[in-house]
Amino acid sequence: MNYNKYQNKANKHLINIYTKSGKRITMNKLIRRIKDYENKKHKLSPKQKLYNNIEKFLSGDLTDNDLDKAIHYFIGN
Repeated sequence: MNYNKYQNKANKHLINIYTKSGKRITMNKLIRRIKDYENKKHKLSPKQKLYNNIEKFLSGDLTDNDLDKAIHYFIGN
């Protein structure tokens, strides 16, 4: 794969492709960052899921019933 494909993959997963000084990172560093992201577990704890649902509710993306279900699931387990 070429650098542009890795760059698109990094953008998809919101991986930073620039150094602190604003230059692009090298291809090897980019490949390592993408592999690290793909090998990392992305499972959230029940507490984090509940927190995310409360944030969605406060922003208006979640209804009362959905929030009640999330709280019931958290408390019941």
